[in-house]
Amino acid sequence: MIASKFVKTSFTRLAASTRQSFSKPTSRRGLVALTTLTAVAIPSGFVYFRPSISLDSQAHPVKMTPETTHPETRVLSRSEVSDHKSPSDGGLWVIIDNAVYDVSNFLDQHPGGSGIIESNAGKDVTKLFKPIHPPNTIGTHLGQGVEKVGDCEPMGEEEAKSLMTDEEKRISEARSKLGHVDTVVNLDDFERVCKDILSKKALAYYSSGSDDEGTIRSNVSSFSRILFKPRVLRKVKDVSIETTILGHPSSSPIYISPAALARLGNEDGEMNLTKGAAQTGIIQVISSNASCSLDEMCDVRKENQPLFWQYYVNANRDLAYKALQNALDHKMNSIWVTVDAPVGGKREADLRVQLEENPPTNESSGKGGSTSEQMFSFVDPNLSWEDLKWMKERAPDVSFVIKGIGSVEDAVMAIEAGMNGIVISNHGGRQLNGGIPPIRILERLTTQHADLLAKHKTEIFLDGGIRRGTDVLKALCLGATAVGLGRTFLYAQSAWGTEGVVKAVEVMNDEIKLGMRLLGVTSLTELGPEYIEVLPM
Repeated sequence: MIASKFVKTSFTRLAASTRQSFSKPTSRRGLVALTTLTAVAIPSGFVYFRPSISLDSQAHPVKMTPETTHPETRVLSRSEVSDHKSPSDGGLWVIIDNAVYDVSNFLDQHPGGSGIIESNAGKDVTKLFKPIHPPNTIGTHLGQGVEKVGDCEPMGEEEAKSLMTDEEKRISEARSKLGHVDTVVNLDDFERVCKDILSKKALAYYSSGSDDEGTIRSNVSSFSRILFKPRVLRKVKDVSIETTILGHPSSSPIYISPAALARLGNEDGEMNLTKGAAQTGIIQVISSNASCSLDEMCDVRKENQPLFWQYYVNANRDLAYKALQNALDHKMNSIWVTVDAPVGGKREADLRVQLEENPPTNESSGKGGSTSEQMFSFVDPNLSWEDLKWMKERAPDVSFVIKGIGSVEDAVMAIEAGMNGIVISNHGGRQLNGGIPPIRILERLTTQHADLLAKHKTEIFLDGGIRRGTDVLKALCLGATAVGLGRTFLYAQSAWGTEGVVKAVEVMNDEIKLGMRLLGVTSLTELGPEYIEVLPM
């Protein structure tokens, strides 16, 4: 049922209300939702118009005029649109949600180069555009490089089916055969299923690591160096894995790490994560680059449900301030400042898929780049320790966490700077290849600086390499408060939506409880270094 709903291909269902939201500012929760398009190259032909300033994003604002807010309506045939593939044809047109836009004057502004736009000229790019954008995206670039030409006749369902690509047919067939969510036995099963049901570009984005992906492998293998020392003849019938994270109750010592573009895998995207977190009682950390808006996620948020927000700091300080204030206006309970991505890593799987579907030619006029290189183009590469002060001053009532600590030295500096928490992480092996696995940094930090940790009461989180409930227990024995999983939840929601998220939590919770019983403990507070032995390298 879920699969058949997701794969139904019908352009007739594209909502007119969504198109209207693209052409005018909307007011919500007392804020004006203005958006600016910044086009970004997504692998294999995606034209990713990043919302530059909206309720959820950061970049350069432009002024909307009455003339561009309400363009004259003109109905065009799809064949007429297909005749406009370059400025010399009278315009370079694309169709999004049955609205036709001339992007001729946007070519030189595109950070990913003009080639990616030119390769989609004259086409309906709705299926490329919608999965990776909040619904309030187009807005204020109208009249600023993008012009609305008119509306396009809706495509009939049969016509849409006839235009399905081989990959779309493959995905549709695979989803029709998707089994029940309870066929999942462990977390790796989610990724295995997604290799069949995701597009090549989506799988490349979700799974890729930097360079030869050696850091991804090291993150996982490092847990094998930690062995358990179980205790026996203890009463272990009743086990509790409840805990608190930054003062907020959590049913489990796992949380959803910020992971972007969930709509690449499922039309409800990050809303699945929000609903799944609510149903299972765990905490979601929302990505700055989520494909759902904060409005959408807060609409499905349960009353008093804690939500944390990942903060990529914009090089434009005015926009950085607005983004932070927007998160606070949406009642985010904690701000997690990501510091390990001053630039995007070289994720070769992204690049290869892009080159495969859009091979460079002598006529290509645009530069290339992986998804990450483009997505992080707005991030301030000069962010420093001094910037933490203004962030905390502007948000004195929420906790602050630094995410992306890759050394013991920086962990100590973050703790001494008064952070409420730190996340030891190498971005899931997606940034600097060859970084120390997070579990090894955690081990060194807690053994070398026990007095510092006891003094400051800083909560320590970790992500990267978690595959089993026993991995969670090893991290907790070394002093972690909780651990995060990102890719796992992207895969889970891609296949089964909210049900997949719930199942992933259940699998992990069952493994954690089983491991505790076999280890001889009944609560998380009992875990400590006495239950493990760390082997030398």
